[in-house]
Amino acid sequence: MRVLTARDVGAGYAVAVAAAWLGAIATLAGPVAAAPLAPAPTARPVAAPQETLATPGSAPISAEASASASELTTDFEPLEASANAVPEVLLDWSEIPGVFESDLFRRSGNALYLESRRRIGEVELLAAKRRDAERLWRSLESFIDLLSDKNRMSKFELASQMGNALLRIDEATWSALRVGAQAYELAASIQATRSRLLDAWQVSSDADPGVKALLDAEARIPTVETGSSAIRFLALIQAGDSDPTQAPIQSHEFGVALMSEEPATIRTVYQALRGELKKKLALQLAALLDDIERDQIEFEQSDLKIAEVVDLLGLEPDGNNPLDQASSLY
Repeated sequence: MRVLTARDVGAGYAVAVAAAWLGAIATLAGPVAAAPLAPAPTARPVAAPQETLATPGSAPISAEASASASELTTDFEPLEASANAVPEVLLDWSEIPGVFESDLFRRSGNALYLESRRRIGEVELLAAKRRDAERLWRSLESFIDLLSDKNRMSKFELASQMGNALLRIDEATWSALRVGAQAYELAASIQATRSRLLDAWQVSSDADPGVKALLDAEARIPTVETGSSAIRFLALIQAGDSDPTQAPIQSHEFGVALMSEEPATIRTVYQALRGELKKKLALQLAALLDDIERDQIEFEQSDLKIAEVVDLLGLEPDGNNPLDQASSLY
C-alpha cells in the first residue's frame, strides 16, 4: 500500500488514486452484475428396484443363489434415502469480500447460527456482492473528496478548523471500515493522511498555544489499526446499532457473530464497548452459552471461546443458568 507524503498534496495524486480504485472496483462489480444465475443442482434420479419375474422356459433359481442375492442387498442403504439427499451447492466466494458477503461466509455452515441462517444460496450471495460493490463506489467518492481538500487542510491556522478536518478524517476511516474489501486499504490511506497532517500542523503551530494544545491531544490518540479484526468488527456492530438497515450483521446476531471470531478478538471488542450496546452484547452472549450447553453445539475453539466469554461476563463456570446470571449483573 502506498504511504501518503507531503508531495502528494496536489489534485493530481487524487486523480491517480481515484483512477486506480475505479479500475479495481470495476473489476469487482463487472462480473457480479453480469454473472448469470447458475441452475440449482438437482439430485440424480435413481431407478427404483424392479422385481425379477420368472418367464416360461427360464431356469429355476436355486436356493443358494437366492440366499446369496439376499446377502448382497443387505449391505446397501435404502434407495429412497439416496434419492432424497440434498445436493451440496458450491458457492463462488470472493477472494477479498466486502462486509455483506463476509457475513454470509461467517454464517455458512456455522453451527452457532440457526439452521435457516446457515444455508446460503447463490441468489443471496450475488445480492450481497452487488451491495458491497455499490458501497465501495460511495466510499471511493468520499475518499476523493477528502484528498481534494488536502491543500486547504494543510493550511489551517485555527484550532476549530483543524478539529473539523480531523473529524472528517475519522468519519471517513470508520465509513471505509464498514465497507470492507478494498475499502480497508482506503481506511489505511486515510489514516496515513491524518498522520501527515498532524506532523505539518505541529511545525506551524508553535506560536499558538491553543492550536498546539489541540494537536498534542490528538497526537496521543493512536492511529486506527485498520488491519485489526477487532477494529473492523467494532465498526460493523456500531453501524448496526445506529442504523440496522445499513448493517451487514443484524443486531440480534451480534453475540453469535462475535463468538465466531478469534478468542482475542472477542475480548478486545467486548472491553472496548460501553453502555447499552455492551449490555445488549453481554445478554446475547449469555443466551448463546445456554444454547451451546443445552444443544451441545460443537464449533471451532469452543473451549477457549466459552472460557473467554465466561470470564468477560463475570459468570460462575459451574453456577446457574448463564443468562440468569448475566441478567442479574447487567
